[in-house]
Amino acid sequence: MSLAEELKTITRKVYGKKQRMGTMGVLTRKNAAGEVEVLMLERRLKTPEKPEYGPPGGWAFPGGGVDEDEIPEEAIVREYKEEVGLDVRVIIVGYDTVWAQTNDFLENDFWRCFFFRVELVTEGQEPRLMEPGKHLRIEWVPYTKVCTRTVENKPDWKSFQSLENLFETRLDLWKPESLFKRL
Repeated sequence: MSLAEELKTITRKVYGKKQRMGTMGVLTRKNAAGEVEVLMLERRLKTPEKPEYGPPGGWAFPGGGVDEDEIPEEAIVREYKEEVGLDVRVIIVGYDTVWAQTNDFLENDFWRCFFFRVELVTEGQEPRLMEPGKHLRIEWVPYTKVCTRTVENKPDWKSFQSLENLFETRLDLWKPESLFKRL
C-alpha cells in the first residue's frame, strides 16, 4: 500500500473523512556572493468566486495538491514543472525523501503538507512563470529572509497555515545545516 493510500485509509477510519495532502519543494542555489537563496513564488489569492487572477496572496515555495493517483514525491515533481517549468528530483535527506511535514486543520478539513528538498535534474534551467493566473512572480529569496517573506503579506490559507506551522514548530529549520537533515 502506498503512503497516499495508507493516509487516506487511516484518516477515513479515525476521522470519517479523507485526508487532503499537499506538497512544497525547497530548491536552493548559491548566488555570486556565495549566499544561499531559495526559490519562491508570489501567489495570487484564490477564492471560490475568483479561482484565478486574484490580488497578491503572499509568498510560498512551489508546490500543490497530491492527486488521487500519485504519491507526494511524484506530486512535487509535477508541481515544479507546472508552476515554474523546472525538471526537479527529490533529494533524499538522511534516510527519507520527506524533509519535513505539517498536519494542519483547515476549514473543517485535514491538510497534511509534505516538504521536500529538491534539485534540478539538469543544471542551467531557469524558472519561468507558467501559471500567471495563479502566481504573480518568481524570486530567488536570500535564505535568511525566507521566514519574513512568507509571513509579511499573509499567503493564501493553505500555504500560510502549513508554513506557519512549520516555522513555529521547527525554528531550527532556517539554519543552513538544516537543509541537509530530516526535520
